[in-house]
Amino acid sequence: MTKLIKILGRALGSLIEWSLILIIVLAFIIRSSPVQTYFAKKATDYLSKELNAEVKINKVAIVFLDRVALDGVLIRDQSGDTLFYTERIIVNLDDINIRKKKFTIA
Repeated sequence: MTKLIKILGRALGSLIEWSLILIIVLAFIIRSSPVQTYFAKKATDYLSKELNAEVKINKVAIVFLDRVALDGVLIRDQSGDTLFYTERIIVNLDDINIRKKKFTIA
């Protein structure tokens, strides 16, 4: 019985250790600009289909938890006219409230 408890304890410890390592690796992967840009492209593709208009973001970089840099932002209307284009936008997120799902853009 004692050997079984030791084996289960070691297995549980290894499982927790590998889970923490996986979480840390995923956190670093998500913090990379190519992964953030991939998710932004997926979001803009969805918006483009829903709005039947072109929405593009070339690159996304989350600088800090409260600052996001967007490069190459393009928004066109349904007839193809450019509504908004800029090379770079830096967005500061103030007053972040996760529970209420609210934030202020400054």
